Amino acid sequence: MERDRLKIFLPPALVFAGTFAVYLYTLCPTVYWDDAGELIAACYTLGIPHPPGHPLYAILGKLFTLIPVGSPAMRVNLMSAFFGALTCAVLFQLVRELIEQDEDIKRFAVYGGIVAALAAGFSLILWNQSVLAETTTLHSFFMLLVTLMAFRIDVSDPDSRRMTGQLLIFSFIYGLSFTNHVAGLFFMPSLCLILLYRLRLRLFRPGRFVAMILLFFLGFSVYVYLPIASRFNPPVDWGNPENLKNFWWVVSAKQYSGSLARTPDLLAILRGVKNVSDTLISNLSLLGCAFAAVGCVRLWKRRKQVIVYGLLIILVLYATSLNSAFIFVYMLPAVLMLAMWAGYGVATLCGWTERMAAGLEGIRARLVGRSAHAAGALLVAILLVGHFDDCNMREYTYARDYGIELLGSLPENAVLITGTANPLFIAWYLQYCEDFRPDVKVITRNALRRPGYMDQIRRQYPELEIPSQFESESDAGADASSINDRGGGLLWYANSYFKKFYELNSDDFPIFWEGIEANHSLLERFEPCGLVFRINPSGGGVDSECPEPPNSHEIGANIDHDPAAGKVYGKHLFNYGFFHQRHGDIAKATGYYEEALSLRPDDARPLNNIGAMLAEQGKTDEAFEKFRAALKRDPSNPMSNHNVGQILLDRGDAEEAIPYFERAIAVDPGNFEDYYSLGLCYASTGRNRRSAEILEKALEIKPGSYEVLSSLGVVYLRLNETQNAEKLLKTAVRIEPDSADNWYNLACLNAMEGDESGAAESLAKAISLDKERTYMLGAKDPRISRILESLAEAR
Repeated sequence: MERDRLKIFLPPALVFAGTFAVYLYTLCPTVYWDDAGELIAACYTLGIPHPPGHPLYAILGKLFTLIPVGSPAMRVNLMSAFFGALTCAVLFQLVRELIEQDEDIKRFAVYGGIVAALAAGFSLILWNQSVLAETTTLHSFFMLLVTLMAFRIDVSDPDSRRMTGQLLIFSFIYGLSFTNHVAGLFFMPSLCLILLYRLRLRLFRPGRFVAMILLFFLGFSVYVYLPIASRFNPPVDWGNPENLKNFWWVVSAKQYSGSLARTPDLLAILRGVKNVSDTLISNLSLLGCAFAAVGCVRLWKRRKQVIVYGLLIILVLYATSLNSAFIFVYMLPAVLMLAMWAGYGVATLCGWTERMAAGLEGIRARLVGRSAHAAGALLVAILLVGHFDDCNMREYTYARDYGIELLGSLPENAVLITGTANPLFIAWYLQYCEDFRPDVKVITRNALRRPGYMDQIRRQYPELEIPSQFESESDAGADASSINDRGGGLLWYANSYFKKFYELNSDDFPIFWEGIEANHSLLERFEPCGLVFRINPSGGGVDSECPEPPNSHEIGANIDHDPAAGKVYGKHLFNYGFFHQRHGDIAKATGYYEEALSLRPDDARPLNNIGAMLAEQGKTDEAFEKFRAALKRDPSNPMSNHNVGQILLDRGDAEEAIPYFERAIAVDPGNFEDYYSLGLCYASTGRNRRSAEILEKALEIKPGSYEVLSSLGVVYLRLNETQNAEKLLKTAVRIEPDSADNWYNLACLNAMEGDESGAAESLAKAISLDKERTYMLGAKDPRISRILESLAEAR
């Protein structure tokens, strides 16, 4: 009996120990980029991280912060390593049980399970997420655990007494998984398929089904942590979920809902297929994918439902990957499904080569008989060695160094207004977990729409004066003067809020702004200051205490050209380029944009901005090359697509421009300029009905645009819908009476209706505004040319 227990528990324990040892050796010793700083700070202070709140992660993370080893960040990173290794152990058990149910290859169950577990463990995503503070490994552990339980249910007697217990435990664990991450929804179709395939109507036995629902919500009830924790006002208190409205805002992740409803075009669908296949190959290699293909074929013959289960998960993940809310690590379950099939494929090949070796003798028999074992070991070695450098964070301190540099450069009691995740989250970590520069008051401009944030910063910084007239997320209840104070980049209340905030606090506290492209209302007061900008009360001069702007060569040397750090520092250099572009210093702006590109080569924004400056100087050919280079770096970038399309439209190549505007709209469907330009393209190519449809959409986005009103009026003239045209053209003239084009188009309407005196009057007005353009336009229309001639004779 002891030997049997050893056979059952020793292999998964060794898998856990082996992967955990590798993760421990390559563990990041401190904070990393992205969400890591926020998650660590939330765990350390028992706070509430970003939606959906991740309560289970915060609670377990707090327990790990009590381990007396390393930095607070390292302790939470250790939790990722623990659950990453546990994921591998569960995957081993899952694959072993699958293989053991196949009589022909069951003796290779342990080996197949080990190869699958280690291949997954040394995949890029799982390994990377196991050495950093992230919710991913806890999520993957839960998803493989419920998969294991579902597969056990699938081979159990549906009428046995054990079935009820299995279903109840399954329901509780699945409900509990949602308290770490709601991405468990991606598994729901597959899980329902397995349960219905095995149990059919037995699943809905009233008593048991009700108990399953109750136990699911018992696991889900960990979310009560959110309002309880929020009542203690932790420094990380996302959404302040102390009432039902705020609680639902957090749990439903309403903050991100706007990114979910975009319909992809054909190009995005094809690109999604390529991205998924590239992800699977890069994580498991071609050899691993080949093993998975072999496993798929055999599993399809033995247990089709297992293959359908995995394919459905991959399909759901693929569909989800087509919207902008999707992040790369969500593909981990697809990698785990492929690793599961690969383990089965290894066992299949082991059985096949063993049978081949039976007809051979001597060393040939041994070589052939063990060739599949060697190939499985080779797969693990390829992934371990190939991914080691990318996943080894043993000495990675660039994120913490960045935070020290950022906060350390600020004067005492400074206010830092942030707009991106890395400066904010790393500052949170340093302040709340390491007590570094707690005097700096960090406010994020992106949180103004977050429920309870105004009250939160009042509690945190009682010495600051917080504007009281900006408490709403919409125009309702706000001052009319504030609503009219709209600025580029930020919504009206954010611009108005920070202008008022500055007026109230600038005499008492030095105020710094992290970015620049998001705020135009205070831009003239900005002064370069190290990585950030000081808002200068005098609106000019240079603060002698401000450090010099960053230099890409020094930064590159300090971060050893690390791409993750390069993206963060590159954004700061981009901000400097934008600052000088706004101040008309083209040479300095171009220099900083090029430096930003040296740190972040995949960023299309610097090239687009350089192209925009060249276009303003009339260098359209050079601008076009910059826009094309930007598009090559990021084919899905809407600005790059718009810029290339606009140059083509301006050149008269409207037909060629259409696909670029359509791609831009597919990625960013709310952009007015793309609809307007696309409408002009269709009008230029004679597709007036389609042009009218597109321009109507542009008008929905920007109802007061006289350019759209006038262009749409002309299109309706071409369609002989004079009633619609008259309404639009007269509205355009009323909104912008100083546009020669508006008056000329109105003259065309008058001429079409036979009102020559009205046409002459409108043309006279157009001539007074822009004589050259009016005659240029009139030369294309015989009716207008005749009226222009009569006007000239009259003079």
